[in-house]
Amino acid sequence: MEIPLKTIINSAPALNALAAQKLGAKQSFIIAKALKAIAPEMETYDQARLKAAARLGTLNSTTNQYEFVNGEQETFLAEMVSLVETMVRVEAAIPLSAIEHASLTPQEMMAIAWVITE
Repeated sequence: MEIPLKTIINSAPALNALAAQKLGAKQSFIIAKALKAIAPEMETYDQARLKAAARLGTLNSTTNQYEFVNGEQETFLAEMVSLVETMVRVEAAIPLSAIEHASLTPQEMMAIAWVITE
């Protein structure tokens, strides 16, 4: 399926919550397989974000955060908006039956709805 990168980014906390659940072997395998398909997109996003921050800002060694001057923060933010709108192809699916015993909030379910199949 092809989705905006921001959909994956926004679902990361819920996917992590799902990954932390103690489920049966079959359910855990299905979820792990889906997470393995999603992980490269998150890694590529993180690399691109850090590369842009390093190019446009300066890392403060005390706070371990990038600082921007002369409008570079706006440039960085514009690049990040463009990046998260990028469409990516991800072949991942988690059948609803695989998570029927998981404990997730409705908000978490909404965040991962894109990867759930019935």
